[in-house]
Amino acid sequence: MDNFKGLDYDNFIEYFKVDLFSRPVLDQHFYPHDVIENDILNFHLQHCKAILNDFILNSVYEQAWSMDFEIKDKDALKLFKMIVNNLQDRIEDEINAYLRIVKINPVNL
Repeated sequence: MDNFKGLDYDNFIEYFKVDLFSRPVLDQHFYPHDVIENDILNFHLQHCKAILNDFILNSVYEQAWSMDFEIKDKDALKLFKMIVNNLQDRIEDEINAYLRIVKINPVNL
């Protein structure tokens, strides 16, 4: 699928990049009695992917609705997975670009 709801893969990637690169400095908090660190970088990456996933899934449903077509959830999820799979390499490229510029600021509590 090259174009969906007026959006193409480039639009999905640009949407992802807005959130991903919105935080060039991340504050990593260390709690005094915590053995396990709260991994802010992983949290940020997962959060950005979740925002993108919501956007893609909503786009799938909105496209169907705009065509007066009722899409079944299983078909919407199948289409969603196809789009995400097609974007996976580009998402990883953007994450690697982000990892080159992000700064982690350690904060002891």
